[in-house]
Amino acid sequence: MLTKLGTMTNATKASIIATVNATFGLLVAFNVALTEGQQGAIITFVNAALGLVIAMTFTNSAKRVPDPPAQG
Repeated sequence: MLTKLGTMTNATKASIIATVNATFGLLVAFNVALTEGQQGAIITFVNAALGLVIAMTFTNSAKRVPDPPAQG
C-alpha cells in the first residue's frame, strides 16, 4: 500500500486529505463528542502528515512531467 501511495498522482493524495477533513466535519455535524482542541489537533496532524507524504513523493507521481535538464 505504501508503494501505491508513493506513486499515485498528487491530485489523488490531495483528495485523500480533503476527504479526511470532510469526514471530521461530518463527525462534528452529527455531534460526535470531540473538543475543539481535539478537532484541531486531529485535522492539523492529518494535514501535516499527508502533506509530508506529498512532499516526499512528488517526483514519483504517476503523471509527473520530468524536470528539464539543468542548464550549465
